[in-house]
Amino acid sequence: MQSYIGQRKTEFNYRTVGVPVAIRYGSAKSGWSVYAKVGAAVNLLLKSRTEVADSAGSARSYTLSSPDSPYRKVLASVRGGGGVRYQPTEATWSLALGPVAEAGLNTLNQNPGGSFFKRSRPYSVGLEASVEFGGQKAPTVVR
Repeated sequence: MQSYIGQRKTEFNYRTVGVPVAIRYGSAKSGWSVYAKVGAAVNLLLKSRTEVADSAGSARSYTLSSPDSPYRKVLASVRGGGGVRYQPTEATWSLALGPVAEAGLNTLNQNPGGSFFKRSRPYSVGLEASVEFGGQKAPTVVR
């Protein structure tokens, strides 16, 4: 077990709103199929809060209009994923499930130090599920 002198728990809270754009490639047939997708997002940092445990006066909050915020107000990211899709016969809806990964293109800090390629950027990896409505019924093939 390691112990660091002077180390304190710090909490960071961020509130963002974003506009994602994605394209997906997959089969439109009914039954099981696979899909792949790629996209990008532009996010706006609305509010941030930093608080150090056991230090009552250490909390710092910033909003979109705060001129002294150490954080960027606009963040960009790319994302990609793939998975399986199921559409029942004669249905206009489908279910999709698969892994997704997102990587930030710029840092959260407004004025980061160090080399451009060595800077820490936000990322996420997760599992995504969706239900899609309004698709076309798969055509019936008579042989």
